[in-house]
Amino acid sequence: ADMSGYAVKKGKSKIPVEVKKSPGSISIVNSDNLWVQVTIDASAQKSFDIQFAAQGKAKDGYTPSTLESSITKAVITGPKIYTDMVQSIIAKYSVDNLSSELKTKIKLQALDANGDSVDKVIINPASIDVTIPVKKIKSVDVIINTIGSIPDGGTASVLPTSAKVDIEGESSVIDNINSIETENLDLSKLNGKDLADVKLIVPKGAALVNS
Repeated sequence: ADMSGYAVKKGKSKIPVEVKKSPGSISIVNSDNLWVQVTIDASAQKSFDIQFAAQGKAKDGYTPSTLESSITKAVITGPKIYTDMVQSIIAKYSVDNLSSELKTKIKLQALDANGDSVDKVIINPASIDVTIPVKKIKSVDVIINTIGSIPDGGTASVLPTSAKVDIEGESSVIDNINSIETENLDLSKLNGKDLADVKLIVPKGAALVNS
């Protein structure tokens, strides 16, 4: 159907169909009076922040860090009936069995309120380049540093509530760390307390896991 010669507007319209050629084995009934109904909708655009979703699990002893991307927004274009359905733009990526940094390209998806894909819109950009940093995890000993002494000549056995903590960072940094020390705990100020809070001194380039 050639729509160029007809004034169509938003909504449903009937357009005549002209049959110019058909297979010899097919007979078309009433070929001089064929019509097709079309639905015209306004074109619309919407902008979204891209939501990133990691899937899978990194190799044991490693953890993926926050994904890095220079592009954080995407624009969808299409019939308004479909752009109105879109509630989010998501970039799903796999971290399965990763043990080192990965640079990859991720396809973007337009999703409705139920998390189902809306295919009849154009996403710009359709895909993005990203970097997935991966950090090494290591369990290290906690060493408590103390100063001063217990009042009245008392003695104290100072032990951490957790003998080990997990740290993460680049392998070149983590491999050289076997323990983490605390700031000085002044025993003279304990005043009979069973527990005291003291900060850990985390080496540069490392971080506590789940801190």
